[in-house]
Amino acid sequence: LLRAKSFWDAAKDSTEDAVKRILLAPDAYAVLGLEQGSVSSAEARSTYKRLALRVHPDKVRDCNPEEAKVAFARLEAACRAVEALVECNSEACRELHRVLCLDPFTLKGAAGVLQLEPDAEESQVKKALEATKQKLAKLGQVQEALVEVQRGIDSCSAAAETLRIARQGGAAGASERLLAEGVPVASLTALGLRDLRGIGGRFQVRTSAYRAGEEVRVALCCGATAELPLSELEEPARFCHWQPKAAAIQWATKALELPSRQQDASASSICICIREKEEDDNEAFGDERPNKRQKGISGPRSVRLRHLLLRCTESGKALPDDPLARRKKPGILRTPAEAETELVALLRDLLTAPADGDVDAQRKEAFRKLCQQRSECSTADNGGQLCGDLGWVSRGQGDVTFEQAAFSLRVGELSDVDSTSRGVHLLHRIAW
Repeated sequence: LLRAKSFWDAAKDSTEDAVKRILLAPDAYAVLGLEQGSVSSAEARSTYKRLALRVHPDKVRDCNPEEAKVAFARLEAACRAVEALVECNSEACRELHRVLCLDPFTLKGAAGVLQLEPDAEESQVKKALEATKQKLAKLGQVQEALVEVQRGIDSCSAAAETLRIARQGGAAGASERLLAEGVPVASLTALGLRDLRGIGGRFQVRTSAYRAGEEVRVALCCGATAELPLSELEEPARFCHWQPKAAAIQWATKALELPSRQQDASASSICICIREKEEDDNEAFGDERPNKRQKGISGPRSVRLRHLLLRCTESGKALPDDPLARRKKPGILRTPAEAETELVALLRDLLTAPADGDVDAQRKEAFRKLCQQRSECSTADNGGQLCGDLGWVSRGQGDVTFEQAAFSLRVGELSDVDSTSRGVHLLHRIAW
């Protein structure tokens, strides 16, 4: 929900400080602020020295120290990348810089990338595409700049696609309108834009840049949920940090309560949470580490879980047979949507409950008691600390969605609302 500026916005803002500009720059050339035709080792080194005085963590003022460290590290990496590119092949380095400065998703930019007229024939486009890629391929061994080189090659392919759509759309003027007239010339690429623009859609692209390792939450709201103010979106997400489905369900529920949406039968929204994977201490092979990197899925081989299950079925149908269902507590007839809503309310109560001292310990005990009271799985009849305990769960033992939810949890975390063939689950990872 963070509304960050794009690199292009920052470039237009003369008051933007050097640290933020570097953090939002899309490539090594942009980090150094190099102009076309001025790419050389000497120029890169000179620019680096000048910028280093402005972004060094010990020199900057009125700036987040962590951001300054990241910006300085990126500046150093950019300088090394450009110097390595120049040393490998100075002509190809300048060609890469030229390609990265252009927007392949506009007709003018695509023609510039391949150095063709906008109405070039298909054979000319293919020939120019191959020639440009061959030039950039000369830089393929530069380990310090693999990302920049790949971005340049991808830009060439996108430019060829833009020109192809232009040929199908008719005259250059008409096709330019089909190629998203509403997209600013200085825009970055947009997810799905290449596939959607061919139908004549108009898109306004806004971009945000995030540093590697930064935790991100993305919300996609449409229809009723798009009418919710930002404060209503932030409130559920403030508690459900890593439970995106629970947050989306709360948004949809709030949207249907709006006065203008009283007659609506449903509402929809999508929430995505992104964070770096945390490697477990017992991730690989106990205390002994192999000499070679193992292939396959990384992460722990098993996790210790406690879960709360609410059984459900489609409207008008009986509950399916479940040999692991709780016998002392007959299942309640509820639909999957009703079960999810009920479980979201329980999850919210757990996450918002006031706590003194050890929050994780108190939440663990509260969840155990909740399993004893509400869970419809036979594990809820286990005594004491084993109530709701599934033991050590290994990969491949259950539904795919259950496994994904379980193995994405960190110790002490509560899962998102997870639906399987047995019903709707809430998981708690209780041990390494």
